[in-house]
Amino acid sequence: MPVSYQKINMSETNTFQCILTTDGENSFALLRYGDMNWGPGQRQYHDALIGYSNGAVSVKESTVPPENLFGPAGRYRPHQVKGTMGKLGQLVYNLTGPGRSDVDPGIMCQLWAVKEPDPAVWMKGLSSCPCTRTQALEDVSFLQDNADPGPVPKKLRGQRWGGAAGQPFRSLLANKYRSGKRCVYDPEGPLLAGYNERYFSVDSIQTHIDGDLLPFQWCCIDSPLCHLYLNKRPLDRCQGYSWTSPDSSTGSKKGTQGVGMVYGSLHFITFDGTMYSFKDLGDFVIMRLSSATGSNIFTLQGQMGKLQHTGTRGIIEVPVVVRVAAFYQGIGKIEWRCSEDNTTLRLFVDDVEIQVTVGVMDLDQKDFAVRCTSAGRCAAVYAGGLNVVVWRTEGYNQLAAMVEVPQTFYNRTVGLLGLWSSNSSDDFLMSDGKILPSEDLNAPTEEALRAFGMSWSVPHPESLLFSSPPLAPLKSVSTQNLLESSSPERVEEVRRTCKGSMQCVHDTLASGSSGLGLQTLDAQSQYEKMAEIFGNMPPIVTEPTVIYGKVNSQVSIQILAEDPNKDAITYSLLSPKPPQTSVGSGGGYLTWMPLNTQPVQLTIKVSDKFTSSLFSPVLRVCSCLNGGTCQYDSIVENHQKGRFQVVGCLCPKGFSGKFCGNTTNVCLGKPCFRGVSCQSRPQPDGFTCGECPDSTVSNRKEGYKCFERDMCLPPFPFPCHKDAECRSTKNSYTCTCKPGFTGNGFNCTDTDECAGLMACQNAKYECKNKPGSFECLCRYHNTKDTEGCGDSPNPPGFNLFNISLGWRKNKADGLKQLEDILKQGFTNKFYNISKKDGGAGSNSDLDEYRVGVSSDTPHWYIRDYLARVSGHYEISEVAVDDLDECKAKEAACVYPAVCANTYGGYRCVCNSTDVDETQSCVIDRGKVSETEVDLVLGLVLGIGIPLLLLLLLAALACCCCRKKTVTGDLPHLLPDYIQEQYNPPPFNYSDPALHYMTHCSPRIIDNIAPRQRLR
Repeated sequence: MPVSYQKINMSETNTFQCILTTDGENSFALLRYGDMNWGPGQRQYHDALIGYSNGAVSVKESTVPPENLFGPAGRYRPHQVKGTMGKLGQLVYNLTGPGRSDVDPGIMCQLWAVKEPDPAVWMKGLSSCPCTRTQALEDVSFLQDNADPGPVPKKLRGQRWGGAAGQPFRSLLANKYRSGKRCVYDPEGPLLAGYNERYFSVDSIQTHIDGDLLPFQWCCIDSPLCHLYLNKRPLDRCQGYSWTSPDSSTGSKKGTQGVGMVYGSLHFITFDGTMYSFKDLGDFVIMRLSSATGSNIFTLQGQMGKLQHTGTRGIIEVPVVVRVAAFYQGIGKIEWRCSEDNTTLRLFVDDVEIQVTVGVMDLDQKDFAVRCTSAGRCAAVYAGGLNVVVWRTEGYNQLAAMVEVPQTFYNRTVGLLGLWSSNSSDDFLMSDGKILPSEDLNAPTEEALRAFGMSWSVPHPESLLFSSPPLAPLKSVSTQNLLESSSPERVEEVRRTCKGSMQCVHDTLASGSSGLGLQTLDAQSQYEKMAEIFGNMPPIVTEPTVIYGKVNSQVSIQILAEDPNKDAITYSLLSPKPPQTSVGSGGGYLTWMPLNTQPVQLTIKVSDKFTSSLFSPVLRVCSCLNGGTCQYDSIVENHQKGRFQVVGCLCPKGFSGKFCGNTTNVCLGKPCFRGVSCQSRPQPDGFTCGECPDSTVSNRKEGYKCFERDMCLPPFPFPCHKDAECRSTKNSYTCTCKPGFTGNGFNCTDTDECAGLMACQNAKYECKNKPGSFECLCRYHNTKDTEGCGDSPNPPGFNLFNISLGWRKNKADGLKQLEDILKQGFTNKFYNISKKDGGAGSNSDLDEYRVGVSSDTPHWYIRDYLARVSGHYEISEVAVDDLDECKAKEAACVYPAVCANTYGGYRCVCNSTDVDETQSCVIDRGKVSETEVDLVLGLVLGIGIPLLLLLLLAALACCCCRKKTVTGDLPHLLPDYIQEQYNPPPFNYSDPALHYMTHCSPRIIDNIAPRQRLR
């Protein structure tokens, strides 16, 4: 601020404090002002501000009055103002900002992350995404997500990794927190991305949008804070999804952990993959699960009954599963039975039969669902990964069941499917806690296994099936006896048919039906297919998740991957791959040289001999110049949904810019005095300033600080005229007359603005000159008129007047000229104008015009206005009066209706009633006698002729005076203040006729709007 060099006040003080506070979502600022003893001095600018700006919105404190600078509570005395807290000198601002739509996405991401709980809390019980699309198709707990969620969720899901081209699947059930999984797969099979969604199964789709979908956009697309999103929504890469034991060991195809099956004529595959047979009748525990505290939470029971088959050896009975029931503590019971048609199932939920339909059956259950892939195959799906699939053997009253147990129940399974412990030697744990030992890791003999099986017979009070005890014991034949009782040729034939399956051979020989044996083989094939699909897991890349690179520098790093099956891993890159990039197929060594900061995507494919997976690490590229230091934790550009990021630079002194490519321009900080040019110098932080402005001088460094030496201010005498402005120019000055005055600055005279044309353009104003300016006074003022100077809305109707106008020069465009004059003077009060062609004998010196104006505009206004402006438009003579449409024969009355002139218009009268041109007039003609006719004729001749003479004399007098007196039988239609006396300028402004005010329109008769005849 420039100050008089000799009058610097060193006692001025400027003491204040700003305190900022935030909780991550709401932010506030406290401004505390102390001793603010600023003085006016000789400062040129007094524009100190108090307030804040967030870049989009500014708040500035005002003073009362606004020009109060140094007075009490003035702009430079904030310590005397009571702030928002009611205390002197203390202001509190809420910096939280406006609604969500205006908030920076990075802030929205951070606010969301602060509110979100630890995902480990709400992710409990969620199954991992299947590793391949094939696994997802076979997993009954996942569905293809083909439903249309609406345009907004569809768009936001498509923005996520893999969402645009991938095929989405979703978990069938949510966990107890209503959270779930959404998994996206490459059409060729590999998992692209798995998303844990906290609001997977909420009632409001908007909650899912705000809590799961928009945060990805805020954090990974619109800002470089994707790590915050991944901290709260961990990406699922199918870690832990496999039929493996918790110690990551994977069994053979025949020994798939976590899955057991009962099928055929009572054959079993335990959870550890041991195959055995047990034959008896009654209700048995197929599997029972216990909680961490040892209490039973789930039971699967099966009824073993007889299947009768008529063959070459007569009626043969073999034991099979005929009914299956499952009970989950706190959820309920489901039961599978065979229908009578030999092909479909019957289902009972809590002992109530439900109709079997293909697809997911809606049971109004949150933790349980039934999914049927056909009418003969239905699965009970429980939250957390427990699945029971039961199907009917086609053509037979026989069931088979496959059970998948999540790893949370490792070492907690008992029953005929054994103990899941990854150790087949303890599979046969009996109900009394004893283990039936196995020899050489093979199942015990059928005779020995009978004790194990019978230990899991269900006592009647604990039965879910309530079946009756068998009437006769089962006469079973061991596999060894069947083989010995059959010819070697027969056995070999059956073995070839059964493709070597001894269970198929047994069932074929025992039942005498190859069809039953082949159904057993089909069940085994299903199990082996599932084992192949779920047992062969793809290799997974474990690190690095982020690769750091620098432009034009080669990066060498090893990609590490693990294969759950311990298979050999090969590495490759998907196209399009970044330039200068390669990876060793065997060791996974990656080399990459970033050439620039253009976004690229690196996708690594890791494969074993069966399957593969894809991985795209985050690429962070640095491009610092001139010795700048890469700041890999500071992201300045975010691309590819957070997969390609450009990092910032710490620039050395003298350099600036995103990548330190610019020399520092100190002038951007405006170090020079206001208005003085700044020139940057090559040396770091170097600059020079131009000369100080006029009326100021420098002290030491030119242009850096400028002080006033104003010769226009005391103690110098004022050198200019009193109506001039003085401008100091360093050691001199100039004088310029103020606006509204003319002269050389030393002598100034007032300019008469009213002498010009239309300083006050509207007709209702009169110009009054003032020293240096002028003002427009209301010419037709009425103190009772609350609408201002004739600003009231136009009333209905209009007035039509005749203007006789003489021009000093013959004007071919007189009509256009007059129309422009009236439009300018009367604005909305003016409607239209037309020119009346002069007939024979007309006065050729005057032009006749018809003008239509609002019904509250009398002819006085028009005559007054045209007289005032006549000198500027070469008007020599003007007369304005009412147009007698009846005399001028311009009325549209239809005979025999009579035309009656009114002020500004006319009316058509028929039988003392107003009519318009669309109505016919019929005069009443009753039957009269000759005597009555004579009487009427006498009255007309005796009275009418004298009256006619009087009317002629009156008309003659009117023509001589060029004035008009409105006569007739409609006096109530004329306003009282419309007078026809001669009233030349200067006018008597107290005359109501000269006031703009709404009055009765002569065109409104008995509340009937007349025809609108604007010409």
